Amino acid sequence: MSTCVSTCIINTTTTAPPSAPRNLRITNVTSKSVKLEWQQPETNGGSDVTGYIIEKRLTTAQQWTKIKTLESNCLSYCVDNMKEKTELVFRIFAENAVGLSSPTVSEGVVLKTHATVPSPPTGPLEVRYLGPNINIVEWGIPESDGGAPIEGYNIAIRNAKKTMWMEVGRVAADCQSFNIKDLQESEDYLIRIMARNEVGISDPLESEEPYTVQLGAAPDDVHDETTRDFSEPTGTNTSSWLREHNMTADINSYARHKLLRRSEYFFKLWVNAKNLFK
Repeated sequence: MSTCVSTCIINTTTTAPPSAPRNLRITNVTSKSVKLEWQQPETNGGSDVTGYIIEKRLTTAQQWTKIKTLESNCLSYCVDNMKEKTELVFRIFAENAVGLSSPTVSEGVVLKTHATVPSPPTGPLEVRYLGPNINIVEWGIPESDGGAPIEGYNIAIRNAKKTMWMEVGRVAADCQSFNIKDLQESEDYLIRIMARNEVGISDPLESEEPYTVQLGAAPDDVHDETTRDFSEPTGTNTSSWLREHNMTADINSYARHKLLRRSEYFFKLWVNAKNLFK
């Protein structure tokens, strides 16, 4: 008589919480914010990481406060709207379907105090004519950000015959060039560039000599640059006296993007007003 013995193989794989996030770093500190960066856990515990939880604690306190729950693909976060002179500690948990990892804890962080506006952008301030309606201004980054990251730059112009400055555009912090449009041919303009951070706007970098708007095509040695993507304004744009008078609607219908002379605009305004009040 023979005996048949069957063997049953059972899968005993288990899941657990992930290991702690790695290499938690403080990459930027201002008077009101702290930026945190970290790397994924060494192991996910057998289940995909679903997110991260950030907490903070005053160094003088024992209680932790939850700041944010982030998606699993997020490996950095800026903690903002904090008070100056505060000293804090941060910790981060990784999370999966089973639960939370042990935390990774930062060193103590002291927020910067007495942040100020940035120093002016650095010169030289250069303006180049690359063709009809393409007047490129370029500058350098400030020597000091004032204790808070540079958020961007404001560009303003003034007709040399007038006293009022007008903002014509804004660009992000990583951009140091701008195309000033809608300038009158043969007119002289002064240009200012201001840096800005969370505190405010710097003193201006100003052109030493007026820039005269040129006529006609671009010089032969700059044609290759006319295809560059120079920044367009973001936010509020009051680019010239033309827009102040609401007289730019038909500007692009003119050959080679040339502007009407100012006297022609006022003639059109007079004709339209005359027809309006008949």
